[in-house]
Formats: sequence, structure tokens, C-alpha cells
Amino acid sequence: MGLDDAVKAARTTALDEIEQSIADKFAAVSFGTPGAEDANKIDVELQLNDLQGNALAKATYLRLTCDGSATLSLASGGSGTVISGDDTNDMVIKTHTDGVFNLEVTDAVSESVSVAAGPYQGSCMLDCSEAAALDFTLV
Repeated sequence: MGLDDAVKAARTTALDEIEQSIADKFAAVSFGTPGAEDANKIDVELQLNDLQGNALAKATYLRLTCDGSATLSLASGGSGTVISGDDTNDMVIKTHTDGVFNLEVTDAVSESVSVAAGPYQGSCMLDCSEAAALDFTLV
């Protein structure tokens, strides 16, 4: 048996075969469909997902950043907690225990604003490859 045959089982392990205690340490960040612009603000929901893409009920810390002219905050009545940086373009948050953070982005310029998430102290292992693009037209 060659080396290729010996490692074949590890290469073909399905996601549902990963030990749950290991899988629980991973999350992927996704953004929902942005709401309509209202008074220079757009709301968008951030959701943690498991390795199969299902909603993950987990509170974790994230760092959110956006373009310099925009600011970030928790949407009125939204889920999640702002740790620091409220109403700035660089904010640390904690998702609600259901894995959700309701984000409000404000901008006074007609432009497309990019929002990205990243890990922070206390984060689980994150896939932060998805970002949000919000188009402001100043309606």
C-alpha cells in the first residue's frame, strides 16, 4: 500500500463525520440581504453558520470594519452586543447566543460601502471570507 492509499480516508472524510466537539469550534460568517436605505442607514443581519451552512446558535466575538466614511452600530432593537467602537468604522461585537448580530451601517455619501468581519480575542475559529456590500444613494 502506497502513501496515497494510506491517507485517502483522511482526504475523503465527510463534514458530518467530524467529531462534534471539533466542529463546534468552527463558524462561518455570512451576511443577509441588506434592508432598504432609510435616513442614510441600512440594516443587515450577520449570521454565524456551521460547517454545513446551517445557522449556528453560538455567541462569539468579532471585529467588524467598513469604509472610512461609514459608521457601524447595533440596529435599533437588534440582537447582539457592541463591545467597543460603537458609531465608528471599526467595531468589536459579540453575537447573540443565537449567532446573530443586527448591524446598522450609516453613511452620508452616495457610495457602495464594504463591511467585513474578522476574528477577535475570544472568537471561535472563523471563516470570514464573506463580506457585505451596501449601496447608499442618500434617499
